[in-house]
Order: sequence, then structure tokens, then C-alpha cells
Amino acid sequence: LNHVGTQHAAALYAVAEAASGAAMASLIADVLMSVTPLAKTASIRYLKPARGPITATARIQGDAAAMRATLDSTGKTEFAVHVDLADAAALKVAEVEVAWYVRKNG
Repeated sequence: LNHVGTQHAAALYAVAEAASGAAMASLIADVLMSVTPLAKTASIRYLKPARGPITATARIQGDAAAMRATLDSTGKTEFAVHVDLADAAALKVAEVEVAWYVRKNG
């Protein structure tokens, strides 16, 4: 908790970044060991004080099949993952956008 008794901002960001990584990995699971994924940029928008358990819900933005086809054909791709953070009452407390860059190794 932070100095005012709510979830610490850094902890909220960490949960969201981890959730975005899980979504990213789901897109490239079959080639995950042969690529290097890098979080290129990230932004967070805090909407209200976060208290109690937090749930992160991540979703890939755009056409996942097209992004995967680009990786397969060019050896690299970029895409965004949007993450909503919600408290136990299902109220959205923050939104995070992570831009991922993925390239084939070698």
C-alpha cells in the first residue's frame, strides 16, 4: 500500500505489464522460444483509488492474425496490448497500454 492506504501505483503498473506480457505470449506461444519480445512503450491512466484485490484483463489491439503473419514473413512485428485494472467491485481503477516489439532471434 502507499502512504494513503491504497494500492501503490508501481504495483498496479507491474500487474498490468505482466498481464500484457501474458497476452503477448498467447499470440506467439508456438514460437516464443525463438523470438525476443520487448516492451517498447507503456502508459498508464489512473482512474480512481485502488483498494483490495485487483484483477487485470488484457487484450491484444488490432488484427492478431495479421500481426502474426507479419512476424512470420518479415521476422518482426509490433502491436499494442490494452489492460484494464478493476477492483473487487469490478470498478475500473486504471487503464494501461503496452506496445510490444517482437523479433525473431538470429
